[in-house]
Amino acid sequence: MTHSSKTIAAAMAATVVISFLLLPSCRGRRMSDMQPTGDTVEVVIGGDSANAAPANDSIPDRI
Repeated sequence: MTHSSKTIAAAMAATVVISFLLLPSCRGRRMSDMQPTGDTVEVVIGGDSANAAPANDSIPDRI
């Protein structure tokens, strides 16, 4: 089954038009969308090694 170049161009144009209509509706995460919960998270970078992840994972190295 062969398609004419006009049919392919029309399908591509329709895809572009639909994309331009649908993509602006995806706004993503913005400050206006979020409500603060009052929770506090403490992040320690390079802290003591007692809370660090173990150096070896649980997967054995055997093949």
